Amino acid sequence: MTEPPFRKPAPAPLTPWAFVFGFLAFAAFALTSRYPGYVHHDTAEIAMWSTLGWPAGLPKHPPFLPWLFRAYSYLVALNWVSLSVLTAANIALGAWAVWRIALIALDVPRAAVAAVLYLLAPAGTWFALKLNHNAILVSLWPLTILAFLKCLDAKTARTSALTGLAFGALAAAGMLAKYYTGVLLASCVIAALASPDRRRFFASPGGYIAVLVFAALMTPHALWVLRDGGGGTLGYALHETERETRLLGHFLTVTPIYLAPPLLGFLALRRWMGAAVLECRRTRELAILAVMPFALTAVLIAAFKLRGATMWTLPDFSVVPVLLSGLLAVPLDAQLAAIKRMAGALLATVALLGPVVLMAAFASGEANTVEPRAEVAVVAGHIFERAAGRAPAIVAGDPQSATSAFLALASHPHVFSNFDPASAPWVTPEALDRDGLLIICRPATGCDGEAESVKLGRASFSCPVTAQRRLMGLVGRPMSAIVTVVAPKGPKFGVQSELDRCRVSAP
Repeated sequence: MTEPPFRKPAPAPLTPWAFVFGFLAFAAFALTSRYPGYVHHDTAEIAMWSTLGWPAGLPKHPPFLPWLFRAYSYLVALNWVSLSVLTAANIALGAWAVWRIALIALDVPRAAVAAVLYLLAPAGTWFALKLNHNAILVSLWPLTILAFLKCLDAKTARTSALTGLAFGALAAAGMLAKYYTGVLLASCVIAALASPDRRRFFASPGGYIAVLVFAALMTPHALWVLRDGGGGTLGYALHETERETRLLGHFLTVTPIYLAPPLLGFLALRRWMGAAVLECRRTRELAILAVMPFALTAVLIAAFKLRGATMWTLPDFSVVPVLLSGLLAVPLDAQLAAIKRMAGALLATVALLGPVVLMAAFASGEANTVEPRAEVAVVAGHIFERAAGRAPAIVAGDPQSATSAFLALASHPHVFSNFDPASAPWVTPEALDRDGLLIICRPATGCDGEAESVKLGRASFSCPVTAQRRLMGLVGRPMSAIVTVVAPKGPKFGVQSELDRCRVSAP
């Protein structure tokens, strides 16, 4: 009997382990592409808010991300390493959710292709390396869409109830992360109304349970907003731009550029694999979820002149790779294996590219890489401690310098950014009397005048501080700052000589 001809086994389907590899790749990049110890001031500010407990509301933004940071701090200390790991986890979780959405809509091979196309989208990867209230939506939006589609697919009352519970909880998490999530939830309602399964969906308990769970989770924050009068988070969200003059035109032309890499990848795959008529379950719903958030944002920009709306849209196009993959022919086994190898090589390159990016940023003088804000904060902290006999509990100054001090100093002082009482209700006259104030002002930031206004007749002195970073033979430009120590009421400064007060060597 003749042996059957040898057949190469088909490549294994994509597994969650692929996203673990993606997490490790982006964690490696996040750790090695930044100067050791650097944390973006947006992320440092959130870390500082996380020390305030579990408030129902906070200045500027709703509280989900500070809550997440606080919960995370019970596992590991918040520092530049742990925050880089959390950033990578956010990116990998978003990619995993997009893949799971693709498995609902497509066959297994093209779902893998959709995940690879999503990897090419800078909004869900590179731009999300700065973990803030925009970047967290990179995972929360796809997870919410996944729960919504599962709820739409539910065939039994039990499944509908469980998926509705998840949908409502994730929708609330997204809304408590950033109010912009409202455009996604409006898009989900439109998609549900347009769905061929709308009768079954609205006759099932899932949607109603989702609404109840969402309302229950949002109620504490809604009550906080009412007590606040809407001047904090709502006022900040609707604040008009101070930078962009042609908002709508800027948004309509710049934001779609996020789609350029996955579109180019799609065109290359279409030429190689062949095209197909769109074969996708939930095509109508996914098309609405792909287009409607962008369209609603354009309407909101035109109506309210929203500040920074271009960067809000990082999660807007997360399901577009799924629709693009539905326009491709089903890949042959060899083609799918080659695509997976290319994706693996791309992730391996990402993992190894960090030091190159760091050196390039340092050589070009990129401010976040070169400016020794943390080093200046450490020297300022030593000056304060030497003079006041205690570690600083409150740091004021320009936003970058003040927030850098939170993670740089072991005492993790609260931040009084830009001397704005509305954004720092924890800074009260009683707190200043008890703890004093450390002020760090860089030149040309305009905070020197504000520093004078908060001394309030208390004993104080100022010192010039200069620091400089070095990296692999490269020397960054020096950064200067004026450090002002405002004494707590009661004890006098322990060191009387002006020279001695300022004579603190960098550690």
